Amino acid sequence: MQFGKLAFTFSILRNRFMTSMRSSSSSVAAGEWQIEQGDGQGNRGLRASRGRPDKKAEITIIWLHGLGDTADGWIDAFLDGGFSLPERCDIILPTAETRPITINNGMRMPGWYDILGLAESSPVDTNGISQSVQRISSIVRSISSPIILGGFSQGGAIALTAALSQEPFPSLIGIIGASCYLPNAQNYDKASDPNLRFLLCHGDSDDIIIPQAAKLTHTKLQSLGLQAQLNWYKGMGHSACKDEFDAMSAFIQARLSESASSPS
Repeated sequence: MQFGKLAFTFSILRNRFMTSMRSSSSSVAAGEWQIEQGDGQGNRGLRASRGRPDKKAEITIIWLHGLGDTADGWIDAFLDGGFSLPERCDIILPTAETRPITINNGMRMPGWYDILGLAESSPVDTNGISQSVQRISSIVRSISSPIILGGFSQGGAIALTAALSQEPFPSLIGIIGASCYLPNAQNYDKASDPNLRFLLCHGDSDDIIIPQAAKLTHTKLQSLGLQAQLNWYKGMGHSACKDEFDAMSAFIQARLSESASSPS
């Protein structure tokens, strides 16, 4: 079973960080970060960069929000100290298209794909997943710096799917899946890039995407010969915490260091 007994509507409220209103202008300054509207490919989102503009970023982080959220729900976690990031860093936070969500009585909200039911036997919105994967893949292909692709809940599901179902991305050095699962896991019998590293983070009290879903995802990745680490956070529900951010930050730095020391 992939999901818990509660409707996904609850996750919209649980996982917002200190959301700030962004102006519709093309860019605004926030301390040492420069923030721009859009995902860089003509769709909704936010982009943030830090470091001298005449120097290439050390790393680009692409992060996908959960159901009902937007890029605004995560921007402060990255910019205001939730994560410890390299000095020259670019962040891309796409916002999902607004679509009807069946399990929430057809309510329209940002979502990477529709949720058609809670039961294990419920059909999966394969078309919606494919469309979102193609969008994120086009962002990944447009970047030459090393990339960490990650996401929370639905966003994490898209990050995992993009990493496994597409042709290898030369710049992609790591995947982070937070409180998520791998849709259609039975469809994978080999990894497109066996050198990818995965970090999965999950609360042991998550009642939206239950812990068993994380266990099955971890087992599946390992069965494909991939290096995947699964971290548990005691008492955490379908949310995030500082210890989790610290683990993600360490993973990002480790992957960047290993990438820099590897022959090109």
